Amino acid sequence: MIYLMSNNCSLLAQSQAKVDYLAVAQYWEKEGNLVSAIYFYQELLNEQPLQPIGLYYHYADLSLKIYHYTQAEIYFNKVCQSDSIQDYPQAWFWLAMAQKNNSKYTEAYQSILKYQQSQDTNSILAKRVTLELLVLTSIQKHLSDTLLVNIEKVSDKINTVYSEYNAVEHNEQGIYFSSVRPLSSSDFSTVLDEYFISQIYVAPFSSIGISTPYPLEKTINNTKYHNGNFCFNQDKDKLYFSRCPVNKTLKTNCSIWVSDLDESGKWGRPKLMDKNINAENATNTHPYIVNTPEYDILYFSSDREGGEGNMDIWYSIIDENGAAPAVNLGSNINTAGDEICPFYNTDRQRLYFSSDFHGGFGGMDIFHSQGSLASWQQPVNMGYPINSSANETFFTINENDSNGYFSSNRKGSYYIDDESCCNDIYAYDWKIDTLSYFIDTVFAISGNTITQKINELLPITLYFHNDIPNPKSMSTSTDIDYKTTLNQYTDMQDFYKKEYSKGLKGKEKSLAEDEIEHFFNSKVKYGLTVLDKITQWLLIDLQKGKDVNITVTGFASPLFSDIYNTNLSSRRIVSYKNYLYLQPELQPYLDTNTSGNKLTITAQPKGKSTAASYVSNNPNDKRNSIYSIAAALERRIQITNYESKESSSSTIDQKELLIFGEKDVKLKKIKGIDRYHHYIEIKNEGNTPISIDSIGTKPYNGLHVSIEKRTIEPNSNTMLLIKYNQQIINTDFKAKIVLYYNTKSEDINVSCF
Repeated sequence: MIYLMSNNCSLLAQSQAKVDYLAVAQYWEKEGNLVSAIYFYQELLNEQPLQPIGLYYHYADLSLKIYHYTQAEIYFNKVCQSDSIQDYPQAWFWLAMAQKNNSKYTEAYQSILKYQQSQDTNSILAKRVTLELLVLTSIQKHLSDTLLVNIEKVSDKINTVYSEYNAVEHNEQGIYFSSVRPLSSSDFSTVLDEYFISQIYVAPFSSIGISTPYPLEKTINNTKYHNGNFCFNQDKDKLYFSRCPVNKTLKTNCSIWVSDLDESGKWGRPKLMDKNINAENATNTHPYIVNTPEYDILYFSSDREGGEGNMDIWYSIIDENGAAPAVNLGSNINTAGDEICPFYNTDRQRLYFSSDFHGGFGGMDIFHSQGSLASWQQPVNMGYPINSSANETFFTINENDSNGYFSSNRKGSYYIDDESCCNDIYAYDWKIDTLSYFIDTVFAISGNTITQKINELLPITLYFHNDIPNPKSMSTSTDIDYKTTLNQYTDMQDFYKKEYSKGLKGKEKSLAEDEIEHFFNSKVKYGLTVLDKITQWLLIDLQKGKDVNITVTGFASPLFSDIYNTNLSSRRIVSYKNYLYLQPELQPYLDTNTSGNKLTITAQPKGKSTAASYVSNNPNDKRNSIYSIAAALERRIQITNYESKESSSSTIDQKELLIFGEKDVKLKKIKGIDRYHHYIEIKNEGNTPISIDSIGTKPYNGLHVSIEKRTIEPNSNTMLLIKYNQQIINTDFKAKIVLYYNTKSEDINVSCF
């Protein structure tokens, strides 16, 4: 959040007169000018420190909002030490956050514990407390586990004592960025004497480096708005950016605009994007466009209704018919807090974003998640030193390498009146000594924690179309597997939209279609993603000689009789078992005629007995009994329990195994580049350390492989480095990097790209 200031100081009396600091502070706060308000609150507290404790709390709260961490900590601490703390129990929590921003992690942990004792009933903070305690207990270990990356503040020609953010490197022209600076050209004197506005700038490349930046033309930087938070399309002929009206209200709704590059190389008059992007009475900002052959995907941030919390990340499909209704990315990405600044890397199929709720080193941290649209894996913190105890936002990656930029108000940034007030742009580059490099991430887990990790994901819900599989049958079995039913179901997505929105018009029709889109993306398709993940873990558990029992419960909508729906639920459970049979490595464990440990499925078909009473059971009302979200949610099976124990019939030597969730790595070739480094980050997702005994390659010996450290602590990582040259990948080849782990081995498949 950027707080802007006005040059209207008419409320100030002459220097000889006594100033009513409280009235002036409250005036500026009402006007939305928090920086000026903070200034006068501070003057009041300096002259008259004996104020009601509520004023201390309010001042500390405003200070935290504009990143004055030191002042926030001082005054939240005054509240916590006062006799009135019972009136402000949340002060302990916000004191902890200020201490965390000031890198006082031990003190923050103690303050969180005291907040727990206050028995405050805020449900959102209760969720954060659990997460913050987990983060604070392990944060020192993460701080010592530094990434192989260099970070430097970019040129002083770009960074100033004001705020700079959202840097994007244009290969041919220079570095584009946004900045909040005084609108006038006068020299800086005091924050109260200037009128500040956000504009988009470009710092051109020259033979001697970066030239002096200048703002884009007034068609983009219209002074009626704060302009920023931009991105280019792939061809660099469209500029997407947000505008926030310049007014005197604390709540300023921003909107997303787009401008086309004309034949003369100038940006044309921007157009406001339609209401599916710019929801009414909401802020819509931070656009990032992804171009595909069939359509474009616009990711953006918004606090519109229907989200998970405050600012959420959404997406909209844009084609020749315009922008589709925006869809929330779902609860894996979005939280009760703020998720902002999406950046999507198509090569890695990875979303980068900032969040203040997923658990990090300070305020806003940068995270990444594999996936697309509304199907995402659990986010991963980028790590230290990219993230710090301050705020990190606007992460970008350059087109020609894996380096890029981000914004931060960390210590060392330039500032006006408080060392954490203002953002600077930082450049990061991965530590390499060759001409080009790449980074992939492989997630690993110790075999001893499989049962715990699977049960953390339960229940896993898998959905079905009406009366599927084997419609109009009383059989309790089927030959159809779940993946087949799922593919048929997802192919009906547009038909569901049509039927569910039938008879509706305008906004109601769009909302109905949006609900169906969200259901299929966040529920139906997501279920298979999780199912594939735990199936891989299941195989490892069986290979360890364990007997495994999986409990699957079946449900149905209230259409038809209870006995019919109980049989239908049984067929749905059998379709899951058929899915398992399709995995050749699992078949021996499902076969009762073979010896050794076994995989069994406990079926619990419930029929329609548990269906919600509000779901229609009228077969003539197909919209509500078949195509509604309420009915669709009832047609499901759920994996509700996973049990694993040592098998008495197993003859397998009980050794821990290492599981790789993502094994395939593509080596890449770039024209004109002769030597390469490829880093593979191996991250331990489990709860026990992983020790790698040795590494090697087979059968191809043209790769030189080394590892940064052999023991990977829980929630920590190590870097595997592959060195190779262009000659190696000029010929098509496939190889394996073998990691030997407790006499067992795990392979990372490597092939040329």
